[in-house]
Amino acid sequence: MLIVKFKSNIPTYITLLSLIAVFLYTPLIFSQQKFSDSIHGVIKKMKNQQGFHSTDIKYLNLLGPLAESYVYQNKDSLLKYTQELKELSIKAEYKKGILNSDLIRARYEAFNGNPKKGAEDAHNLFNKAKNLGLDSLAIEALNIEAVGWSSTGDFPKGYVAFKKAESIAERINHQTKLFTIRMNLGTSFSLLKDYDKALEYYIKNLESLKNKNQQFIQKAQLEANMSFLYWKNGNYSKSKFHNLNATKVFASQKNAAWESFCRITLGGVAIKEMDIKEAIYQYSLAKNLLKNMNDKKRETDANLGFAEAYLSNKNLKLSEEFLHKAIEIATEIEYKDGLSLGHNLLYQLYLSKGEFEKAIKNLEISHNISNSLRVQENKTQFLMLVAQTEYEREQEKLKIESDKKLTQQKAINRIAIFVLIISLIIGTLIRQNYINQKKANKKLKEINTTKDKIFSIIGHDLKTPLSTLNELLGLFEKKVISPKEMGELTPRIQKNVDYTTFTLNNLLFWAQSQMNSIMAHPTEVDVKKIIDETISVFETEAHKKCIEITNSVTQKCMVRFDCEHLRIIFRNLINNAIKFTPENGKVTIGTKTSDEEVTITICDTGIGFDKKLLSEHFTSSVMFTTKGTNNEKGTGLGLSICKELAQKNNSQIMVEQNKPDGSCLLLKIPT
Repeated sequence: MLIVKFKSNIPTYITLLSLIAVFLYTPLIFSQQKFSDSIHGVIKKMKNQQGFHSTDIKYLNLLGPLAESYVYQNKDSLLKYTQELKELSIKAEYKKGILNSDLIRARYEAFNGNPKKGAEDAHNLFNKAKNLGLDSLAIEALNIEAVGWSSTGDFPKGYVAFKKAESIAERINHQTKLFTIRMNLGTSFSLLKDYDKALEYYIKNLESLKNKNQQFIQKAQLEANMSFLYWKNGNYSKSKFHNLNATKVFASQKNAAWESFCRITLGGVAIKEMDIKEAIYQYSLAKNLLKNMNDKKRETDANLGFAEAYLSNKNLKLSEEFLHKAIEIATEIEYKDGLSLGHNLLYQLYLSKGEFEKAIKNLEISHNISNSLRVQENKTQFLMLVAQTEYEREQEKLKIESDKKLTQQKAINRIAIFVLIISLIIGTLIRQNYINQKKANKKLKEINTTKDKIFSIIGHDLKTPLSTLNELLGLFEKKVISPKEMGELTPRIQKNVDYTTFTLNNLLFWAQSQMNSIMAHPTEVDVKKIIDETISVFETEAHKKCIEITNSVTQKCMVRFDCEHLRIIFRNLINNAIKFTPENGKVTIGTKTSDEEVTITICDTGIGFDKKLLSEHFTSSVMFTTKGTNNEKGTGLGLSICKELAQKNNSQIMVEQNKPDGSCLLLKIPT
């Protein structure tokens, strides 16, 4: 097992992720010793040939792979062959060989030694490769740089380097390197728990492997990673489909590392589907595969899986045994995600046993670990978002500069050839250049506007309720208010928390929509059930205004829609209906079904829509808010988000026209 040492000032969770990153970024090599032995055999034959010379390019091109074969085996051998490659390449004036020898050393540092040094060295080598026009080595340098930065926890810098490498690989159509870069990008986003973005890169790679049977190992690795992400995203059918394909390959190849990874994922899916017998079976297979491996992280995951399965099966004794094993190992390797889950499961276990003091203690430990992880993850994810935005802005600028240079070159060539029509050509080129520049500037402006809107809205709409909540908790902690008074204030606190959660969900979905990152996962959904759940959420608000809410959907009504998206749409629409309906009013929810679609209606006896402002309500780029009949506040994002989520699910929201009083919103879902 590869062991990497990191500096102590790197956060623990990043250190652990870096270990995983290095393992996943590294191409799977079944027998490096066998590979190096085969190269030695070829070199020996070459040296025995008449007329052999050590500065022969063919010989130098063999020294590079030979040195690389020792990256994970023997540092002394690696240094020996890279030094020989460099000295002979200098003698032969072979610039590619000189550069390659330095790249191999940088790779060693990035993967095995000092990741920061490896990244910095690779960055300098990229500039050299670029100046020499060696695109393949330039891609390799960027890949090493990206892995180095990611291994130190600096994912934003790693992302930028990966994207530059991807751009060059696309330009020269180097499919092998493009596959590697996209695999690494997917892994980066997976480690940051941005599973949708990770899936985008994995799916691209999977499509590139179609009809390429000889690359079944790469395909199996991809499907194993995709299975893990689909599990985390709650798409269990897709997770099992890809997992079974991958498991079959790894089992036939006797690849215990990857097969154990697949078995643990299958166990997790089985628990979610409440198939506890299958879960225990899969974790048992994983445990056997891990016997001869020193993979403590995966061993922790297997123990946690057993614990959760037995807890679901009410076998508290076995569950507790596995939990203590998992927590012991997780503590040893500082695996904080594992520790958080372990203490959370202990909380559930002690709760079941009626040992409430132990339960609360473990819940607090789990929350503390989880909160520290989330703070660091959120900070990294935010920096990642900034890096993506900056990279896109830089690409737009480069495109403008490239267009300008191309336009100038065309103008010069045409001046020499077409003197008589020079005025027309220059006029056309200038106009085209102006249009291109205008489009690019518009794109840059949109990126900046989106970022500014996110910060502005978060600052304005979340500051007050969170400040109030913080003040109340502070007073309670200082014993200014008694537990009884705190109990009396609980409904007010709950209201603030509910509003903040509701607002934050809207803001997050709106921010995602502005960055085109919302993905729908449609499933069969019971409309009546979700409407009943939503009505129960707003019962208190409706009761305060004496508003009668009627759900006319009296039986099961199944539609194909993303369940979470449908909840958000109903919450916004029913919240708005209550907000804009005066006291003693009515809100009625019903359905109309046809062969083509299901129409869900939400009607109220409120103040209705102002026709002049109707289009603004449904435009996602406009933040328009109106106070309710009792001066209720809002962000103005609700209808815009509803429209966006409906479109993501191939549906539409519209307002019933010419309604004499109140308003009636229609959600049309195709059957």
